[in-house]
Amino acid sequence: ALIYEGPAADAAAWTVAADALREAVAAAGETVHLRGRFKGATLLSGDRDFVHETLTLEDGRRLRYEQPEGSFSHPNGSANERSVSWLCARAATVPAPANLLELYCG
Repeated sequence: ALIYEGPAADAAAWTVAADALREAVAAAGETVHLRGRFKGATLLSGDRDFVHETLTLEDGRRLRYEQPEGSFSHPNGSANERSVSWLCARAATVPAPANLLELYCG
């Protein structure tokens, strides 16, 4: 996401520039989707407003998350992998059937 302080002065011009950037990156063999956040408006170049995040846990499992734009995501990927690995190890010791509640404070 590209974040701007003021309103979108010219949404059409931003979209043309963002599309040109996407095409240049595509020519290098990569795919990007851009979101411009302005005061009172959000513009999207591309068709995705989410990212995929893959966590590799200590037991070898790979978890793939789809993170929608604006949702919380742990900013430190390796710390997130360790945290989820720890949580899974603890949850495995809880006798079934059980109800688990995840609380986040941050």
